[in-house]
Amino acid sequence: MSMDVAIVGGGPAGISAAIWCQRLGLAPTIYERESCLGGQLQQISLPIVDLPGQPEISATQVLHGLIAHIERMSIPIALQSRVIGWSGNTIHLQDGRRIFADRVIYAPGLKNRTLDIPGQEWISNAGTGEILAAQRSPILIVGGGDRALEAACRLAEAGIHVILVHWRKEFSARREFQERLQPLPVDIVREAQVTGITRGQSGYHVRISTGTQQQREVDVADILVRIGMEPDIEPGFAIPVSQEMVPSYPRHDLLVVGDATVAPAYRSLVAAYASGMQAAKFLVMNE
Repeated sequence: MSMDVAIVGGGPAGISAAIWCQRLGLAPTIYERESCLGGQLQQISLPIVDLPGQPEISATQVLHGLIAHIERMSIPIALQSRVIGWSGNTIHLQDGRRIFADRVIYAPGLKNRTLDIPGQEWISNAGTGEILAAQRSPILIVGGGDRALEAACRLAEAGIHVILVHWRKEFSARREFQERLQPLPVDIVREAQVTGITRGQSGYHVRISTGTQQQREVDVADILVRIGMEPDIEPGFAIPVSQEMVPSYPRHDLLVVGDATVAPAYRSLVAAYASGMQAAKFLVMNE
């Protein structure tokens, strides 16, 4: 069987789909809009402890293994290649290129949810590693889950002044993060919400509303928004339903894989791998 399969997205699900397509006799090509593969693996700093057979492996090790696997199979990869649409068997890239493909597997991955407040557009979207390298301080972090507390711990442990704002009284992060945070000199503002951001000469001026209807204003060097993730879908490719549901996909000729198809509580590396396999086998069994 000869079938050209365009795999849009080079995270774990897209790579898994490519490996399985090649193994099953199809001809996959990965199109990744960024300059490197990996998706969310690029943002994980702690060891991955729940990948069966590989306890305490790092995200970097996982990614290096995935890249080595597809290179060993000689699967074509097109980096910095953003797919913006397709018609019939033609894939349209942002740079004007048009590529032929019999089928499309879409692995959009996730993106950070935003605050949806005045001044949101000023936030730089810098990562924890970038802030650590630049030693910027103070830093405001919004959120109360694993990613928010992990970032707060890493920055505070490096001597950076951290202000952590959470809209609830209790954190939702795992106990290990809460215990790690407890002895650190982090300024925690509970039952509060960021209501506005303005850009200053050396950072940001942030307005915070507390549960007592009081206002607090702080000046910070940078802001990390860690309030969850949502599917990173291109306009017209899918229809978001709600924050807690997977999107609906109106195109019958589009196979969607990865975290974007899984409810937040069930997102995992294993699920991403499995969805890539399912898409490849579906193509073979239904052609």
